[in-house]
Amino acid sequence: MLIAAPADLRNNKVAQEGWESTISRLNDPISPEFLKLFDGTAVSGSITKDFLDTMAEENMKVPARVWKESNLGFFEEEFPGELNKIKAPTLILWGDKDKVLDKKDQVSLSNAIPDSKLIVYEGAGHLLYWDEPSKVASDMAAFVGSVSGEL
Repeated sequence: MLIAAPADLRNNKVAQEGWESTISRLNDPISPEFLKLFDGTAVSGSITKDFLDTMAEENMKVPARVWKESNLGFFEEEFPGELNKIKAPTLILWGDKDKVLDKKDQVSLSNAIPDSKLIVYEGAGHLLYWDEPSKVASDMAAFVGSVSGEL
């Protein structure tokens, strides 16, 4: 399962700007200012302030090196790489209010991965599992149920 996954970030201006202005400059301890990157770019606006505050507290526990290394990997991967070798059924979930990744990116992933299914969540942002947790969980459970006999 891929949730708001990038196909190729090397030409993605939003992701590049986020990397250059913020993520590449992170140091420990993580500043609450870093988490403002999520405001307006990662969620659709349906998230409560209390929830965002809780998630900010949790995300501040992740060391700067982890944020840097995990994000840098997205910029190094060449698309489509070996996606066409994936043999397992694949579910791709994406929110149409995602300000980081566009639909073209998701369609590219879906076209590159054999036996993949793309589900678009209307009104959800990049962190669609925050915007629509019940719907995401339901779709994931249904997908697992539909392929459990195939694996």
